[in-house]
Amino acid sequence: MRHSKGFVLAGMVTMASTGQAGAAPEAWLCAFAPPFETLRFTLDPAQFADPVSPDEPPRRQLSRVTLPNVELTAEAILTQDGGRGFFLAERAMLLIRHSDGSATLTADGARLGGECRPEG
Repeated sequence: MRHSKGFVLAGMVTMASTGQAGAAPEAWLCAFAPPFETLRFTLDPAQFADPVSPDEPPRRQLSRVTLPNVELTAEAILTQDGGRGFFLAERAMLLIRHSDGSATLTADGARLGGECRPEG
């Protein structure tokens, strides 16, 4: 059995079916105070659908994160209340975009408030 590297964010993240299988990938543009003035992330809600077969190996839910000079792959987050976000382990960065569009970014020991809007 293959195990994927993952992180548990207790009480905040659900990896259960969200009823959004087949939904189109989403792209979000977020604005914060410096040094994280803007960032972009994508998330495909279909990644969170239940497996078709119980024999399927665990899979990672991934998000592409674009910072000013680099693009990275992070663990995608879909919260029970409709929030979206990512956890980027190598930078200890956590972003949650709440259902009202407000966002919280924790990085470099700081917690910043901001806003994320659908890109496009």
